[in-house]
Amino acid sequence: MRFTNEENLLLSSSGFVKQQEYWLNRLSGYTDRTEIPSTRLKETRSTLEKGKVDIDIPPAISQELIKLGKGSNLSIYIFLLSVLKTLIHRYTSREDIVVVSPLHQQTVSETTFNHCVFIRERLNEGMTVKDLILRLRQSVLEAYENQDYPSTSLAREILELPDDTRNPGSFLSTVVCALTPLHDNGNIKELDGQLIFSFNRVENVVSGSITYDLNIYEEDFIRRVSRHVENILQKAL
Repeated sequence: MRFTNEENLLLSSSGFVKQQEYWLNRLSGYTDRTEIPSTRLKETRSTLEKGKVDIDIPPAISQELIKLGKGSNLSIYIFLLSVLKTLIHRYTSREDIVVVSPLHQQTVSETTFNHCVFIRERLNEGMTVKDLILRLRQSVLEAYENQDYPSTSLAREILELPDDTRNPGSFLSTVVCALTPLHDNGNIKELDGQLIFSFNRVENVVSGSITYDLNIYEEDFIRRVSRHVENILQKAL
């Protein structure tokens, strides 16, 4: 992304410099991107194609999730994010995990020219669900407080990528987690992860789906991932 002179001047302002410092400190030492191992097809498609698989969340689980979050979309999202982090940990044995999150739409300012933030957390075998949720809550709140700083510039700075690198955020993580209406659909569509876990809350119902790259994953594998999300969610609740 190339910035105008006005935007470059804005990025050099004290507020943006402070956000830049936060992110460089938060993501310091992170070099190995988060991704769920590929089940690449034998015949790779020449064009980018997406598939979609639903996540089955029974009504009783939806109601329990909303009750646990006291109706707060932010709290529901943090819980779902803890489920996804646990899933990634089990598939990869990684402890240092970054997941891409769209911006918190209620706090997007006029000076924001960004689409996402990076939620980094370290997991270990002795961590309880409650421990993870409390740590993620702090991480998510801090990320949204500093969400104006452009993620494209951030990824380039951290990984020292060339200016013309396409989708530099994918070099940090290829996994996205989003919840409507907490996140704006426009921002979600701008994200280009290989695995996008999309959840939607309408009154007392929470639904979910996984959008995936057909060049990277097979449908049967994603359906297994979906069932594992369902199992982890139920056990965590």
